[in-house]
Amino acid sequence: MQVALTLHNRCRTPALFSLPLRPNKFLTPVNGLKPGGQKQLTNTMKEGTVKFFNETKGFGFVKETATNQEYFVHVSGLVDQIRENDEITFEVQQGKKGLNAVNVRLVNN
Repeated sequence: MQVALTLHNRCRTPALFSLPLRPNKFLTPVNGLKPGGQKQLTNTMKEGTVKFFNETKGFGFVKETATNQEYFVHVSGLVDQIRENDEITFEVQQGKKGLNAVNVRLVNN
């Protein structure tokens, strides 16, 4: 992509710069695959319950209702305050050590 920019307000001649096109990480291809053929996670809301959460340490685990899969949750991924056995909705995002629950919200809020 080329973009015409004016370098200075006194300069009337635009300069052409080539900007690299970066894929948008928020767009999911129709087939759900990344360009390299790797499976891409879709940002769909999941329902579950809080299995464990330690407010002092700022982390815990949530369990998805549909699959019984457990995910790590950090206080930075919370929208609402949570406690054990709360019903929640959340999204899953790849973290440094595995999948994390993010955008964690209480169902009754």
